[in-house]
Amino acid sequence: MDGRRLIMFMRLGLRSLQEHWFSQFFFSLLVAAVCSVFGFPLARYVAESRGERKKLLTLAVVLPFWSSFMAKTFGWLVLLERHGFVNWSLCHLGVLAGPAHMLFTSGAVLCGMVHALLPIFVLAVVPVMESIDNQFSKAAETLGASPGTRFWEIYFPLTAPGFMSGFLLVFVSASSFFIVPELLGSPSQTMLSQMIITEVLQLLNWRFAAALSVILIVCVGVTYSVLTMIGRSLFPHDRYAGSKALRGHGRSLLGRVGKVFNPLLLLIDKNKGVETCLHMLSRWGVIVFLILPLLVLLPISLTRSDFLGWPPQFLSFRWYTHIIRSPVWIGAIERSLSVAFFSGCLATVLGACAAMGIVRSRTSVAGLLLSVLLLPLVLPRITVAVALYQFLTPLGLVGTDMGLTLGHTLIALPYCVVTLVGVFKLYDRQFEQAAATLGAGWTARFFHVVLPQLRPGLIAAFLFAFAISFDELTIAMFVSGGVKTTLPKLMWDNAVLAVDPTLAAASTTLVLGMGALVTIATVLTSSSRRKTGSS
Repeated sequence: MDGRRLIMFMRLGLRSLQEHWFSQFFFSLLVAAVCSVFGFPLARYVAESRGERKKLLTLAVVLPFWSSFMAKTFGWLVLLERHGFVNWSLCHLGVLAGPAHMLFTSGAVLCGMVHALLPIFVLAVVPVMESIDNQFSKAAETLGASPGTRFWEIYFPLTAPGFMSGFLLVFVSASSFFIVPELLGSPSQTMLSQMIITEVLQLLNWRFAAALSVILIVCVGVTYSVLTMIGRSLFPHDRYAGSKALRGHGRSLLGRVGKVFNPLLLLIDKNKGVETCLHMLSRWGVIVFLILPLLVLLPISLTRSDFLGWPPQFLSFRWYTHIIRSPVWIGAIERSLSVAFFSGCLATVLGACAAMGIVRSRTSVAGLLLSVLLLPLVLPRITVAVALYQFLTPLGLVGTDMGLTLGHTLIALPYCVVTLVGVFKLYDRQFEQAAATLGAGWTARFFHVVLPQLRPGLIAAFLFAFAISFDELTIAMFVSGGVKTTLPKLMWDNAVLAVDPTLAAASTTLVLGMGALVTIATVLTSSSRRKTGSS
């Protein structure tokens, strides 16, 4: 290592790590903890619901999850600004005498990040909760176990695999967040990912940005490993062992926690009014928290005013008209659509080949391949963008649609693989073998036997990839080279320079479009699984 590089890494240690990483580390842990506390009751409510209520609750969680990050963050701008919905409501209710300063604070950043990442925790925990046999808790209640003991020593350990997965996913995602801190926070909430963007886009210091990216990957990886080891030491992943699955320290710890909460739980259990109120807040309060930032976008997009403010001055479509008549906006939309289409096609083809190989393989290579393909989900997105820029620059692909397509394909590929692995696991090869026995060639077997069974799953994978590519901002910021502007990149540039209702119109369009795509993809995935499972 030469002197310049040594000085660079010393600079990292003195400036970046000391000033930003430790604050980002603890803030990421705080976000993960808040998501766990508020997401766990909602996940249990979703898991225990049935029929139409379960579908509505699932939609309330999935829609914010798949909605554009820019749209969600802009929704919080509308909610928390000085003349926004929250200040207006609190002033009219008499809670506040005048508008309060809510934006550009740690609380605003926390709300925005929790809102963006809480669905990840819920979606990770719900499948585990759905597989738990309630007979364990009933048996413990019959034997005289208190509510605290039943929860902390019976139910909670059984949910540990999903809980740890959700906690770690939220932590890793929060570690590389930059949209929410940049738009809702102040310089005191600067994250390491924001420093990387500054070094690249403003200072053009790619070496320092690459070094920062390495530090971010190492720190996140070490923290991820430590948290994983702690979780496994407390909660070995034996789902049906109940409280016996806990090792000594974990069982003792949860036992003490249960005893601490027993008096409070017994008091709540006796007071039905308090119990009902807490249930409403922990369930429907969280759902309102997830949906409200998306709901306020539509009224703001229809305002006649040039400024954001609540209540909006109805009714005008001027901001939608502005988007339609603007060559800049139309060009960005067309580029986003074309890049998303080709990225979706490429990711679906590659994902189908990989999923087929993983499912049909009988060696340990399949597990290794799956781990490698899922790396873009685990690595901080900002570091993937920096690496892509370094890789594509010598090839002359930075600032081209081809470069954007390749970058978006890399990000969308894991989602296609996860979707199609489940489809291929249910695929029955006996039909294909029977067709071969009857003399059908490879082409005939593929188009008349294989493809009809896999078509819904393939379409669903394409739609997921399309939606992810269409909303991708981080890759576009680096790979576009400032030449090729996508819709999320244009929204980002406008939000940084000046916020107006045009962003509300664009965000509303994104939310509705993404919601429709994901709904169709979910229906097709369920249809594919039923079809392949019943064949």
